[in-house]
Amino acid sequence: MIRNFMIISARGGIVLYRAVLTAGLPTPPRLVGGLLTALAEYAARSVGGNPPFALSHVVLGSFSLTLASHRSLLCAVFHDSTDGEAVGRVLAGRLVRAFAAEYGSKVEAVHLAHVGGVEEEFRAFGGRLRGMIDGCVGPVMRHLDRHPLIDRTLLFRPRPGCIVTSLGSLVHVTPTAAAGAASAAAAVSAALAAGADVMAGGGDVAAVIAVGPAVRVHRLPRGTVLVVVRCVGGRWGGGAGGWAPLAIDLNLVMRVLGGLADIGDRLLGWG
Repeated sequence: MIRNFMIISARGGIVLYRAVLTAGLPTPPRLVGGLLTALAEYAARSVGGNPPFALSHVVLGSFSLTLASHRSLLCAVFHDSTDGEAVGRVLAGRLVRAFAAEYGSKVEAVHLAHVGGVEEEFRAFGGRLRGMIDGCVGPVMRHLDRHPLIDRTLLFRPRPGCIVTSLGSLVHVTPTAAAGAASAAAAVSAALAAGADVMAGGGDVAAVIAVGPAVRVHRLPRGTVLVVVRCVGGRWGGGAGGWAPLAIDLNLVMRVLGGLADIGDRLLGWG
């Protein structure tokens, strides 16, 4: 679960923008910004390389810090250690590049001697968060689409207030499968309803539903639904190994998508 994140000027550690989702920092942001800037600079100078090594992930007990840098900016994402690095890396990279594109010239004009009210100057950045978090989904799904064992994928996000078996909006489909998205959505909706009926006696909803040997429907946090269709013929075959060769990639993508859905729900009111 993402706790909070901040955009920091690498020239002096000034916090330019920050957002709290579930928990703030026990230390004043100005001190955190200075410390992270110093650590990143130390890592780059100590390890070197071309390009210089960048500090990217630190585990601090129950929570972790994931950093991304771009030009003269750092983005620090604080999240639970159990999340792993992937969701923080995706989010931090997207945020820091978008901030640099939007406010590059204004950041250069910030004088280190006058840090009062700096965050107010960049408060409007919050209005772009929905688009940026939405934009994180595409690269994550394309990672699955490129897998040689995957034929196509679909991702649905629920409409506000919908029941868990309602698919909501289609937010991603493998380009080659776009023509059949409507029929696939109908089949998935029926599968989800059947899964909910089966599990209703236990007061739960099926998290994974298999539709034949080649299709799996994954119910992720906040009502997000991921549909994965596995290749079952041709070069790769369908029997050997089943879904096992996809386990690592699927688990990674589902963890990232779950984290993004959680951010969207808490910060932006998805679902």
